[in-house]
Order: sequence, then C-alpha cells, then structure tokens
Amino acid sequence: MNFTHSIWGEVDVKARSGAYCTAKTTIAGEELAISLFISAQLAEKGALLKAASEALTDIVALEKQARAFLAKTDDSTVDDFGAFHAAELSDGQIEKVFGVGRDQIKREQLMKAVRLHSIAVNLKGEKFTLTFDFKLTPNISDQILAIAMGDTGVPTKVSWES
Repeated sequence: MNFTHSIWGEVDVKARSGAYCTAKTTIAGEELAISLFISAQLAEKGALLKAASEALTDIVALEKQARAFLAKTDDSTVDDFGAFHAAELSDGQIEKVFGVGRDQIKREQLMKAVRLHSIAVNLKGEKFTLTFDFKLTPNISDQILAIAMGDTGVPTKVSWES
C-alpha cells in the first residue's frame, strides 16, 4: 500500500518491512533531513494508513507542537537529557552545540540545540501513533528525545532513548 507525501514523495509501505525514507525539508528557516519510518503493520490497514498520511500533512505545525511540549513539560526527562550532555560533552562541543558554557545550559539552550530528526508511525491497537524524535545538532550524540503524539497529533509524553 502506498501514499504520496509532499516531503517524502511516493511512500510504499510493504507488509514485511514497512517503509523507511529520508528527505530534506525546511522547518523554522533551516533545511533538515528528516527520516520517516512506517510500521509494516500499517500496510494492511488501508484506512489507518490513509489517516496517518493525512495526519502528516503539516509537518511544520506538528514539529512546532512537539517543540512547544518539550519546552513546557514539567517532565524531568528533558532536563536530565540536557544535564547528561552537559556532563558528557567536551567544553568545545558544549560551546558548539549550546552556544554557552557548561554551567549556563538551561532548557532554553537545549531547545535551541535540538532538531527534528525522524518520525515514526506505528500501530497501537486499532489506532496509529506518531512519534517525533529530536536530536542535538550538530549530530554529536545518538541520544534522542522522543515525543509521543498518538493519532491526534497532540503531544502526550516524552522519553529519552538512544
């Protein structure tokens, strides 16, 4: 089963492997290479795959919602992610990534340093879920902040993954 998207073009979701593709798009004035993964389970769920493709129509708006959620959530995961990198990176890397010294990294600097890296569409029960993954830029870590968005595009949860 396939669909056409304004960023990724023709996306062919196969029953055994799903779909994985990467394309460049501009978000907040910056060109980003964003990967899209769609679960193989959705290949046989035509109506859900169609709904998921429609949910992905405005990536810019979804990214903005996910970013706002990261900025405002009281979940300590976001601050723990920043603290981990403040402790692990060299002074030069910290200056390059955050633009401030090690002891000056706050949520505001972290939000300026993360970029949308990938989007996953999975099946959960009889609904699809969207997950937006953010990484530090430049790409110096395999760690991500994953924002779960359910099938409504409304962010509900953040997790730290690698």
